[in-house]
Amino acid sequence: MSQSNQLNNFGNYLRFVAARRRRWRLFVGACEFVAVVALTSLVVSFPAYVLRTKYLMNPTLLARPDESSAAAAPPSPDTIPPTPTLAEPRISNIALPKIGVSAPIIWNVTSGGVQTGLRDGVVQIAGTASPGTPGNIFITGHSSDYWWTPGNYKSVFALLDKMEAGDEIGIEYKGFSYKYRVYNKAKVSREDVSQFVTTDKKETLTLMTCWPVGTNWRRLIVQAERVN
Repeated sequence: MSQSNQLNNFGNYLRFVAARRRRWRLFVGACEFVAVVALTSLVVSFPAYVLRTKYLMNPTLLARPDESSAAAAPPSPDTIPPTPTLAEPRISNIALPKIGVSAPIIWNVTSGGVQTGLRDGVVQIAGTASPGTPGNIFITGHSSDYWWTPGNYKSVFALLDKMEAGDEIGIEYKGFSYKYRVYNKAKVSREDVSQFVTTDKKETLTLMTCWPVGTNWRRLIVQAERVN
């Protein structure tokens, strides 16, 4: 083999080694980026991940009786309570027994007050229905939030994705108990949420939270229909 051929082969080898090193550096860099994002998400949303870990280890551990069942039966259609006024209490309760959730509902919250309302529970979006009236009740809650921010409900919907068709949700409202049964679940982009604000059913409940846990990328929607 001539000296020029040897030099060419050696040059090709050096280029191959350099290209392999570049690919390796890109791979390591990508892994480091993923690790940093995952670690940051874990630290920021630690309480939510603790809940999800407990559920993974024992799905029945967090389950609780539906506390709203102790309330009175709902009124008949002839005695449906009116939509709350500003003089009426704005807080009642929602219960998702399967995932151990019991939280206050802050009613009639406009878009500008959602983040403040979420510090004290879950919020019903102003303009949507209230229990016992035709239409769709639209409620949103945190799946996670910075653990250092104010509020005790930063991971109230961390397990909302575990709700399935047939699971029950209870709402206690003005001394009456209302039951809803899940019939649909969807993960959608933020731009597609508006299609779930109304439904073609008489009395429904829609719950929304951010998805995946620890991010604000998409929205998880759970829809339920009144059953009593």
